[in-house]
Amino acid sequence: MAGVTKWLEPEVLYKGESSGGNMVVKYTTFANNTFYAIGVPIVHWRNPLGPTWSYVVPQNGKVTLVDTGMPGSMDLLVQGLNKLDYSISDVGAVVITHGHMDHDGNVAQVAQQSGARIIAHEVYAKLLNADLYRRDQQMGRDGRTISPDMQQFQDSVSSLAEAKKNLKDVHSVVEGDRFGDFTFFYTPGHAADELCILLKDILFTGDHLLPMITPHPTLASMYERAREHLPHGYRHGNKYYGIKVYLQALKKVHQMRKDLMAMPAHRLYFDDKFHIFGVERADEILNHHVERFGKILSLTREKPKLMEDMLPLLFQERHLHGRGWYMAISELQAHLEVLKEAQDIEYVGEGGKLIRATGTQNFLKLIEDLEPYESLIPLPK
Repeated sequence: MAGVTKWLEPEVLYKGESSGGNMVVKYTTFANNTFYAIGVPIVHWRNPLGPTWSYVVPQNGKVTLVDTGMPGSMDLLVQGLNKLDYSISDVGAVVITHGHMDHDGNVAQVAQQSGARIIAHEVYAKLLNADLYRRDQQMGRDGRTISPDMQQFQDSVSSLAEAKKNLKDVHSVVEGDRFGDFTFFYTPGHAADELCILLKDILFTGDHLLPMITPHPTLASMYERAREHLPHGYRHGNKYYGIKVYLQALKKVHQMRKDLMAMPAHRLYFDDKFHIFGVERADEILNHHVERFGKILSLTREKPKLMEDMLPLLFQERHLHGRGWYMAISELQAHLEVLKEAQDIEYVGEGGKLIRATGTQNFLKLIEDLEPYESLIPLPK
């Protein structure tokens, strides 16, 4: 159990696994803000994340869920609700932080069984029929033979994509919209539809801010594949995909008031202890990416390298299997996009597959000059 913090100590109602799976926690903050967290295990594939945390917020005689967990974990989500003396019929609304399957995997079942209102960013509803995640997964594999657990994962992606197409009347929100005591802030970069959600002195961060680990960024190149599926106002240039966008969103959250308690979708509890943090985590993640840009340049300064040869020098070996390989290679690609734009690297050799540093570090100025992501309402100060 973590020590007392400025936000008060969480109360464990039901002890689960050392990773937090199947745990149920009660939070009461200094602002007398009470809500609950259910650690919904990620099923079907091996992962280093621990569970997805589904937050339960009592509002107007019902409860609102923030995220629903991985497909196949519906029974575990319901069990968590039952431990709080709620049933699925008590769910009046579901807020989706973003449309990755470990966050909205049970949303179709929850909606069907409860009649709950589904609330998500307006980009989420437009991407429901696009199936971009599966297409990018296929492209990222680059011809590699996939493992059985990876195949099972992709099958889950396909099944979920079909189930979500049947969702009706998703209530779309944009930055500044409110639902009950929630206020929504748009923070793309990890996903084009990512929301952070303010509840008094709490900021539900989805995957935008995570403790211990750094969220996986999108590729800027994904924008052209997604453009035709986005709302019309989003088709006039990329402000939604890539590390630059993510860093701008980090800068935005970093400007929020420092007494906000961040509630992440992963690693809230891990290795038998709580990881409680605030919005200052945004600056730590930004600095991580600055260091990663620098390391990539140092690795390619003496001798050009293939991306595949750089992976074991940048990521732990245990993260380079199955889906982990895809995530690692795409994250490296995301960094290379920025370094190429900054003219800090060039592609050489046969087929232009080798990466060579040019000797400059223009990326430092590029990142310094990035403005915080545009906020349509005053940030909580």
